Amino acid sequence: MAVLVGLSLGLLGGGGSILVVPLLTYIGGLDPREAIATSLFVVGATSLVSLIGHARKGNVQWRTGLIFGAAGMVGAFLGGLAGGYIPGT
Repeated sequence: MAVLVGLSLGLLGGGGSILVVPLLTYIGGLDPREAIATSLFVVGATSLVSLIGHARKGNVQWRTGLIFGAAGMVGAFLGGLAGGYIPGT
């Protein structure tokens, strides 16, 4: 299933979590909160691996990436706090 998710996201350019969370929940049997956390780890690890290759080729605009990364971390933190108040069901 993960290969199919990767293939469809590569073709469509969508965010990984949009398909991985339901797979982890319904097929993997994880609680929705656990599936979200696992999905974030998978997307982060994949991004890190990709970053290394692009950085070696000189394709990374570090300043822009750090600005977007910092903004994304703030949003993720606030979303995580808000998610604590939403029931898993």
